[in-house]
Amino acid sequence: MTQNALRELIAQHQTFLASPFSKTRLSLEGNDASDLNFSGAELAYCVLRRANLARARFVGADLNKAIMSGAVLTDADMRRVNLGNADLRGAEMAGANLERAVLVGADLRNARLRGAGSVLAEEVATVLKGANLRGADLSRALLPAALADAGDLSFVSLRKVNLQRFDLSNRRLIGADLTEADLTGADLSGADLRGACLERAKLDGANLDGANLVAARLDGANIAQASCRLVKWSRTVQDLPLELDEVIEAHKLWVSSEGMEGKQADLSGLDLTGARLDDREFSGADFSEAMLQNASFTEARMVGTRLDGTNALGASFAAADLAGASLIDANLVGANFMGARAFPLRVGTVEPCPEWVADFSGANLTGANLSKAKLQNAVFYRAILSGADLREADLRGAVLVGADLTGARMETAQLENAITQDAFGVR
Repeated sequence: MTQNALRELIAQHQTFLASPFSKTRLSLEGNDASDLNFSGAELAYCVLRRANLARARFVGADLNKAIMSGAVLTDADMRRVNLGNADLRGAEMAGANLERAVLVGADLRNARLRGAGSVLAEEVATVLKGANLRGADLSRALLPAALADAGDLSFVSLRKVNLQRFDLSNRRLIGADLTEADLTGADLSGADLRGACLERAKLDGANLDGANLVAARLDGANIAQASCRLVKWSRTVQDLPLELDEVIEAHKLWVSSEGMEGKQADLSGLDLTGARLDDREFSGADFSEAMLQNASFTEARMVGTRLDGTNALGASFAAADLAGASLIDANLVGANFMGARAFPLRVGTVEPCPEWVADFSGANLTGANLSKAKLQNAVFYRAILSGADLREADLRGAVLVGADLTGARMETAQLENAITQDAFGVR
């Protein structure tokens, strides 16, 4: 099939969507459409059963309720595709890129293919080996055990999903939303669940041995019913060598004396939920993997501060100085950065002087307030900024490669020289 022929079929399918009795429904059942481009197409209810769609591009396409059972989607580019309620039973998706895809209610279970009059069944597994599901929404989806073979599951939404006895051992689930998921008997041993939400999750008989639960939210989860040997938990302030205020004062002295006195603050992995730390000196401090949910750092000095992997959901960094700070893979959903300054940090005095840029790579900034923030040259590589407020933000020279800006308010943002390759939602 050629791209021109596909374009004509897609156009005819629009007639079907307007009038389901028009008999112009797109059907490529059993056909070879490999390497073709379906990006942005409205293809709800289309039939792609057993089609060869290897390496095809579906970026931003609408495949709601599509029939794709047994389809070959090997290495397909399906970023931000809508597969809500789609039938993907038995589909082969090895190496597919499903980053930020919507799979709410999709059926990804093993297919049961019955011959006419036969009582026997052939099990055809849905192959997800190496698939990138980072940030995908799988809420209420019917999933195969092959999910364990998928690649990056960071920030994936698995709310209310039945994961009973699933093997998720050693999986990367950073920032994943497992709210009310049924993990009864599941194997999560060695899983990286930093910053994940397991609120009200069912964990009866689950194996969490050796899992990393630093900065994870567990309110209402029956964690006592799970095996938790050698789990890595968040630290508490009681684990600090000094009182928190003493640690902060020692750090302030370390900053003012340029390291000659005092001590650099190591607050990594610390639970500081709801802490009020406004207008404090934290430049050069280490907050990596800390639990900072609803904490406040308004007008704090955080120059060169390390905040990688923190769970700062709903935290305030309003008017804070974040020059050269690192927030890689941080959960910053709903965080407030209004008026924050994240300029490049010049290191040294000898020209040419190297600079450390503020780095938000891979961070989840869904619904965050970045209005009036100074973000020149900041890096947002593959960051999630959907629904973020970027009005009057200074993003000149910022790196937005692969970022998701769907629904972001950017009417008055400055984007001169910003790099927006492969970014979604940039207007």
